Amino acid sequence: MDDLLRQLLNSLDVIGQSHEEIYDTVCRERMLDAIFHLFILPDPDYTVTDDFGLTSPDANASVKSALLSYCAAANTRAVELDISTFHDRLAAFQNEDLASDIEQNYHDDFFGWMNPDNFHADGKVVDNPT
Repeated sequence: MDDLLRQLLNSLDVIGQSHEEIYDTVCRERMLDAIFHLFILPDPDYTVTDDFGLTSPDANASVKSALLSYCAAANTRAVELDISTFHDRLAAFQNEDLASDIEQNYHDDFFGWMNPDNFHADGKVVDNPT
């Protein structure tokens, strides 16, 4: 899983070199939304946005392509490695020890961080999170 996450982070680094807005909250939330619904808690009815809040249609398309590629490969690898629970998938994505090769960005630089304790085993938010 680490190689797939590193590849995603490297792709986002490249986009970020010419589009600093990739680090803005709007973009981060939209990217996380895609990762959440395509990999962490897969939803077959989820539709990925074409607008991640970047200033160029090409940059938005590059982000979408990177996210889709990651999620497709990560879902396949998760099956192979028996990473099937919500918390296991979240942990695989939120690997705090792994950074990109280009800018040394971690997952939370692009996506923020979700506290696993704020979610039930089925991925639903805990009513009174700690």
